[in-house]
Amino acid sequence: MTTDDYNLKAQTDSFRQTNTLILTRDLVKFVVSPSDLNEYTDLLPHKNISVYQVKSYFDTESIRKYLFPEDRMIVEWVPYRLLSSNLALLDKKNTVCVSDVKVDDEIVSGLLSIGTYYKASRPGYVYCLDLYGTDMSSVRDHLLSHLGCIAKMLDDIVYVLVFVDNRCEKEKLSYVSAELGLVNWIDSHFKSTLQSLFESKL
Repeated sequence: MTTDDYNLKAQTDSFRQTNTLILTRDLVKFVVSPSDLNEYTDLLPHKNISVYQVKSYFDTESIRKYLFPEDRMIVEWVPYRLLSSNLALLDKKNTVCVSDVKVDDEIVSGLLSIGTYYKASRPGYVYCLDLYGTDMSSVRDHLLSHLGCIAKMLDDIVYVLVFVDNRCEKEKLSYVSAELGLVNWIDSHFKSTLQSLFESKL
């Protein structure tokens, strides 16, 4: 697992000869102040689901291919294979799962979003928001749902990292975030805009 500004060796031919690129996701960063969080306390457009409900997505081929086309999921920088036994590793009090995934006439739509948080090395918290799926029509409700959860759980500045499939309309996410008044997080020490997962060929 790496980002575009961290492990520069991952961009070299020698690294690519011994490692296979599994997936790449875009990374969008926001910062939310405690005063801003007060606005989202009562905003929960989607109900949370249990991480164990994700198993039904693993078991339904059309949904599985839509959400996890590379047969991997990444939560808080950790890659997982799509095994039901791995869901227990995600069953933590700091994990928030939101979904509006549905199948209509064999067409899968909606998003699955999984958020987790941890104490930052600087004052505040980091909230990793992993989005699965390419239909961004409900991304606003997903953001609001997670912001509502953040407002209930945390009382400090929060750095929100949103990871999205690079095949989706990232512009939609940018438009919605601007509409909600979210401020882009610009950090000279963390310029990453891509997250990549490699696996060794050896």
